Amino acid sequence: MKKAISTLCNVLGTLILLAIILAAGSILLLQVLGNTPMAILSGSMEPQYKVGGLVFINEKVTPQEIREGDVISYHLSEETVVTHRVIAIEGETFHTKGDNNDSEDLAPVPFADMIGRAWLHIPGAGTALMNLKTAKGFGVGIIIIAVLIVLFVVPAVLAPPKQKPDSAEKGVIGNEK
Repeated sequence: MKKAISTLCNVLGTLILLAIILAAGSILLLQVLGNTPMAILSGSMEPQYKVGGLVFINEKVTPQEIREGDVISYHLSEETVVTHRVIAIEGETFHTKGDNNDSEDLAPVPFADMIGRAWLHIPGAGTALMNLKTAKGFGVGIIIIAVLIVLFVVPAVLAPPKQKPDSAEKGVIGNEK
């Protein structure tokens, strides 16, 4: 029974740790490759981008590469970023609209305000990342770390104590007669 519990703890701990490393590593790699993750905070782009999702914005895309129908993120103001669909391009401005909005956005978006093109959406991941920044989310992170520690410590506690080998097993040569 102890061996089964020990094995289960090792497997669960390893799977949880691998999932965390894979998720964090993927997000980090995408960022290194020029993609900015942004949480979806409003329903203006539903049903394609649901509130709480995480969308990756490719910042290496130039305004000249954008076509009607592409979804872009842009600075509405210094503090506000919007992710909407391009419905027309005039000169060096984009006309945008949220998929779930009835009308076009009020002001055209100058090329200089574009951050990049949206290309990857992970439902629910934005909420998870935003929650990590809160006290409650930090607490959950601590609990996950504690669970991992327990899962890796339990097998060591359940393992039978190692017996000390006697001197004959060590290959110690004594006085021979």
